[in-house]
Amino acid sequence: AEYMGRSNKLQGGIGMSVLVQTSWGNFTIDLLVDEAPKTCENFLKLCKAKYYNHCCFHYIQNGLLIQTGDPTATGHGGESIFRRLYGEQARFFPNEIKDHIKHDVIGTVAMAGQSKDANGSQFYITARPTVDYLDGEHTIFGRVTEGMEAVLKINAAFTDELGRPYQIIKIKHTDVLDDPFPEPTGLEYPDSPISAPVTEFERVRISEEEESMDSKLTIEEMEKLIRQKEAKSRATMLEIIEDIPDADMAPPDNVLFVCKLNPVTEDSDLEIIFSRFGTVLSCEIIRDRRSGESLCYAFVEFESKDECELAYFKMDNAMIDDRRIHVDFSQSQSKLWNKYRRGQVGSVAKSKRPQPGEGADRLVLREQTAYGGRNNYGMVFDMDEQSEPSKGKRVKSEPVQSNSSASRDDKAKDQRDRSDKAREISNRDHSGRDKDTSERERDRSGRERDNSGRERDRSGRDSERSGRESERSGRDRDYSARDRDRSGSERDRSDRDRSDRSRSERERSEKVRSERDRSERSEKRSSDRRS
Repeated sequence: AEYMGRSNKLQGGIGMSVLVQTSWGNFTIDLLVDEAPKTCENFLKLCKAKYYNHCCFHYIQNGLLIQTGDPTATGHGGESIFRRLYGEQARFFPNEIKDHIKHDVIGTVAMAGQSKDANGSQFYITARPTVDYLDGEHTIFGRVTEGMEAVLKINAAFTDELGRPYQIIKIKHTDVLDDPFPEPTGLEYPDSPISAPVTEFERVRISEEEESMDSKLTIEEMEKLIRQKEAKSRATMLEIIEDIPDADMAPPDNVLFVCKLNPVTEDSDLEIIFSRFGTVLSCEIIRDRRSGESLCYAFVEFESKDECELAYFKMDNAMIDDRRIHVDFSQSQSKLWNKYRRGQVGSVAKSKRPQPGEGADRLVLREQTAYGGRNNYGMVFDMDEQSEPSKGKRVKSEPVQSNSSASRDDKAKDQRDRSDKAREISNRDHSGRDKDTSERERDRSGRERDNSGRERDRSGRDSERSGRESERSGRDRDYSARDRDRSGSERDRSDRDRSDRSRSERERSEKVRSERDRSERSEKRSSDRRS
């Protein structure tokens, strides 16, 4: 009632009204046709052209205002109706600011220009009685006279730190009750609402068809839901451009990513170290394709997720070959991507899945290859999927067990091989530590030489500093001597001035005395003459 009464006291004519239907309620805007005729004409024609249909409230500042009118929901879009009539140069139109029309009523409707004199289609509605700092900055062209509770409900919606609401709030339709402006020549209106494309803002927000979650979810839960929708949107886009096989694919949970390795570390060494936590299916250090040098990171695949987690907790920040490594769960999906290329996963698998006797054995063999096959993780270079394993590559084959004695001999042989490899690794570690110790000694001697050189430089700088200090003290003594000479000359000058003044005073007194004597003699002579 307060803002209705105050709005009726406005100077100027309140003429036409527009009913705005939103997904959160309806409200009516009375237009100030006499005060801002060009702005009101633009707003009315856009409403009749169904331009505001499906526009989101893309910016909400709780307790201050709500903003809409941008079809892109970015805050940088929108255009005036005059662009359809006169071309691109008429996309925006200037302000119509009146000094006596201010933001002093709740529900004030004004244009939200991107800059000065750049009004298009965006507008905002205030949600508090006074917003005086916006006076003179934006064109006010209307007031909300009915349905203010819908405006306040929209203003109370949950928003992120940028003022963007978590749930989509749209303008469904606008009804022009009366239009006093003539229809421009060449302007046509659609008969039915135009279906607008889904914007990126709508893709990652809570749908307007869903039930309002204001009373069900906290802000943290809403932010989590928004992040999940954003991740889903990005994954869908990657699937569309064929960067990943499926938007719902996830990295394996039994593979570890190991980095900061020593270049001398071999695949077999790493496999022996990690095999203490469980069965290692594959262990591959990624190498340069041409030179074969280690790129200092690897992937270790375990048989189960529990073994992978145990290795992660035990081996992260451990020391291997005098290098402190870093272990994390792998986020690489390259193995799944290679399977997708071979038609083993996704939609391609239905049409290209190998049948018995049609290359299935070859695929199983490639799955069993170790580092030499390079089929597990193509993080750096993708190998030809149709090429067979090269000669000299190691292939894991299933052992043939003839009897129990042979199996015991094989186990003993494997144990001896493991012990030999462990001794070889320890010997290499000792030699590497000796080399590192000698290198550290050389570095220490070099640092000592550098320190001695710096000490000599420091002593030279100190001597130069002392010389400069002595020169400065000599200059100070010269300055003091000149000051004494100057003070002596000043005293001599003052003495001469005093002597000159005393001499002039004596001369003046003698002259006065002589004049007095002369006058006395003349008077005496005249008196003698009279007598």
